[in-house]
Amino acid sequence: MKNTYRFRANSKQDVLKLQRILGGEYEISPVKEGSSAVEVHLESPFTIEEIIRFIESLPNSNVMYQTIDHKEKYTGKLNLARYRNINN
Repeated sequence: MKNTYRFRANSKQDVLKLQRILGGEYEISPVKEGSSAVEVHLESPFTIEEIIRFIESLPNSNVMYQTIDHKEKYTGKLNLARYRNINN
């Protein structure tokens, strides 16, 4: 069974790092013209907790870490309750 998630990232390169270790199906879209930020639609067999552990292992992953959520719950806003100073 595949789960569907959405999240933002500072750049497409950040998402590609995650994709190399996690796999899955990704749709990556620019947030706005002239910005390196992207929004991602991910289909994966992993749970959100498992994906968060993968994200935590990556440098500069705070935006992905704080925005990932199930597709139907995704707001695009930073979840400040999930803040941790990970790999800055």
